[in-house]
Amino acid sequence: MEAFFLIDRLEALLQKGHRVPFTPFVILNEDEVLDLIDRLRLSLPPEIEEAKRIVEERENILAEAQEEAEKIVSKARERALEILSEHEIVRKAEARAKTIEEKALKRAQELTQSADQYALEVLQNLESQLLELLKVVRNGIEELRKGGKGVIISEEK
Repeated sequence: MEAFFLIDRLEALLQKGHRVPFTPFVILNEDEVLDLIDRLRLSLPPEIEEAKRIVEERENILAEAQEEAEKIVSKARERALEILSEHEIVRKAEARAKTIEEKALKRAQELTQSADQYALEVLQNLESQLLELLKVVRNGIEELRKGGKGVIISEEK
């Protein structure tokens, strides 16, 4: 393959170069080195360029996949926070509903007790009045039975 031949020539050119004393540097003929590099590029099979393009495309695809994965994870985190928030809202609403229900039951009991107490007082008052009225009726009946004279019964309308 010509590429290996050109690499060997480049190596030979380096070995023939003039050394700069007390340094690792070598002086080379620039035109010869550039000519070898150009010939080396032209001698490389097109598959190498295709492989380079495939590697770049692969890197782009991986970068896009990574970006998409980060978006998915971010959306999942946001959704999880929303669910937690909704759960918290539901929990607070349930607690609030329980408090309202407890207050309503307490108030209903208070109203029931108050209504019962009022009804008891009204019925006791009515009983007392009815007993008084019954006493008056019995006294009237008793008077009539004894032959009470002078009792005037009048009907008012």
